[in-house]
Amino acid sequence: MLEIYKRIRARREELGISQEELARRMGYKSRSSINKIEKGENDIPQSKIVAFAKALRTTPEALMGWEQSPAASDDLPDLTQKDEREIMHLMDEMKEKLMQEEGLMFDGQPASPESIQSILDAMQIGMEMAKKRNKAKYTPKKYRHED
Repeated sequence: MLEIYKRIRARREELGISQEELARRMGYKSRSSINKIEKGENDIPQSKIVAFAKALRTTPEALMGWEQSPAASDDLPDLTQKDEREIMHLMDEMKEKLMQEEGLMFDGQPASPESIQSILDAMQIGMEMAKKRNKAKYTPKKYRHED
């Protein structure tokens, strides 16, 4: 099984984009950050996995190695701005609830803001994939926007 940094490089090369272009898409100042990530020298914060997936037109699951193929997302419809707003609204509500929770534990330790953010990031990935799969499954063909 490939590590995430190898999947990022493989997907970038598959798309035929340079490290400079990926750095630009990700908001990095130079390609050196991408180069270090692809070599496995820099860790990727969980919060950046969704951004990498969007920049590489794949799914976070594919980058993490949870899907068989990075191209599997090509069969799923894109989320609309309304879908993304709904997910962000739900995530904001969940974050508020988690931050107010007293005695919240994560991996046997009191939950830090970073661990809560990690939980929220994972939930967002799951919500986005569930929304895409539901759209693919339940949207009648006459309403699908296929290219």
